[in-house]
Amino acid sequence: MRRCEGLILHLSAPVVLEYEEVLLREIVPAYATRESVEAFIDELVAISVRHSRIVPRRPLAADPDDDSLAELALTADVDAIVTFNKSHFLELPALGIDLLTPGQLLQDLKL
Repeated sequence: MRRCEGLILHLSAPVVLEYEEVLLREIVPAYATRESVEAFIDELVAISVRHSRIVPRRPLAADPDDDSLAELALTADVDAIVTFNKSHFLELPALGIDLLTPGQLLQDLKL
């Protein structure tokens, strides 16, 4: 997996489980195997900063399934989160966290 200078991925167990659930539902079997999704998740975990203690602050997101990502963002004191669902996180910019789409991130990284 390519590493991007200055990009730090933060993960918690609830966020990893949510990513895995969504990828297995949306990607398998049309585009990938269960094993390749699990290998991808393992690689993400390997290159990430892992957080085991998350400060609960619910509700933060429009979708309750996204609260764990919002809580992780606040606990990790990140600059931004990357999501296709910016409308789910309208509270975060007021708390100092920018919202980027994947396309915006790629533009920022000049990829």
